[in-house]
Amino acid sequence: MRFVMFYHSLISDWNHGNAHFLRGIATELLFRGHDVAVYEPADSWSYANLTAACNEATGLFESRYPWLKSNRYKLDEIDLEAPDYHSHSSASHRVAVDLSRRASSLRAAIAWKA
Repeated sequence: MRFVMFYHSLISDWNHGNAHFLRGIATELLFRGHDVAVYEPADSWSYANLTAACNEATGLFESRYPWLKSNRYKLDEIDLEAPDYHSHSSASHRVAVDLSRRASSLRAAIAWKA
């Protein structure tokens, strides 16, 4: 199933504690084999404040959560009817399948030890 989510920010947790929860939701959906697309406003105040405080913030996020991708958009430019907006991404599907396999292996190892 394809999930398209609009978050205040996936990348920034600067004065935005929900970011951790939202990352968990997106990660769990990916682990379960779903296609996930996350969108956040290009002018998000949380992201602006985070990057003002730390220039490397986006790179650090990408290194810590390589399976999560946030698409930044401008409200007056986003086209919700565009075909590519609804299309299935084979790259994100490959990542989801790989993550799902890793999660299955981890769950099997935990169950074996129990």
